[in-house]
Amino acid sequence: KPIAPRRVATGACQEVVLTGAKADCTALPIVIHSELDAGRYLTAGVMFGRDPETGVLGVGLQRMQLKGPRKFGVNMPAERRVGRAVLKAEDRGERFGVAVVLGAGPFVDLGSQAKIAHSQEKLGVAGALAGRPIDLVPCKTVDADVPADAEIVIEGHFLPKVREPEGPFGEVAGTYGLLGDRHVFEVSAITMRR
Repeated sequence: KPIAPRRVATGACQEVVLTGAKADCTALPIVIHSELDAGRYLTAGVMFGRDPETGVLGVGLQRMQLKGPRKFGVNMPAERRVGRAVLKAEDRGERFGVAVVLGAGPFVDLGSQAKIAHSQEKLGVAGALAGRPIDLVPCKTVDADVPADAEIVIEGHFLPKVREPEGPFGEVAGTYGLLGDRHVFEVSAITMRR
């Protein structure tokens, strides 16, 4: 029994707003997880992106290799919601805006993993788990909404038709995900709790 999220005007996740050169992801506590990893990785950031055709807010986890102060390489399979939406925008020659949320809370983290129809929003599952609507605020630089009480939000765009090497990365199964040409994510803002 999903409980739809609700949009609110302000949230603690935007007490601090950093843009331009101040949106420096190398200052965040992003670590190397396994001995042979290609670099520092975000692994538990919940990615939010609105499908350009359906308007459904896709939510899910993707591994993200930090490649510079405002750049990540992202392993994003096309069968996932946000991956599919990125490809749709790319076919139009458009950059695709997303937000990556660190510290979204257990209901959003678990809801992001729900196996439901792509026409349904996973935040309804998160609301059902919480027993209340998840409060969302609009992002500052991209067309996405994020949990108002999140800890840190990284906003940015996938660059159309741009791929760069990403990997290897030590996966949870104890094997390494291989090096490959992957999507490139360019950071436009970091917002966070004070």
